[in-house]
Amino acid sequence: MEDEFRLNWIGPHGDVSNLSRHVTGGGGRVESSAPFEPPPDEIDLYPDGQFEPLTVVTVAVAVSLGLKLIRETIKDLRGRQALILDISGDTVTSRIVPLDGVDHVIVKSASGVETFAVAQTIAIEEALLKAIGK
Repeated sequence: MEDEFRLNWIGPHGDVSNLSRHVTGGGGRVESSAPFEPPPDEIDLYPDGQFEPLTVVTVAVAVSLGLKLIRETIKDLRGRQALILDISGDTVTSRIVPLDGVDHVIVKSASGVETFAVAQTIAIEEALLKAIGK
């Protein structure tokens, strides 16, 4: 069996069942889900009435499935969002932040913060693989 890593996937509450099916269909495990509370320094980025409540889904996935999920998310960014990929701890955290006029990926690692253009998917994947030791 391929190596696994833990991933906190933060997305719209309505997408939780689709993500769960995708993860289990790809051989991963859904470990838990809970409402998402934005970090205090980002609370202003999540306006109340305009966006669906977000949920944190913790999953264990094979590296290939985790990369596929992140690649699909990057591909779906729509010009008003940034993907924050936090690889600084034991569990990778992926969340989209609604930002006007933005379409990029922010990678937070133990060595600092880097911003990537959406087209730099390979560099983003390399940073993730390095962080999880693969």
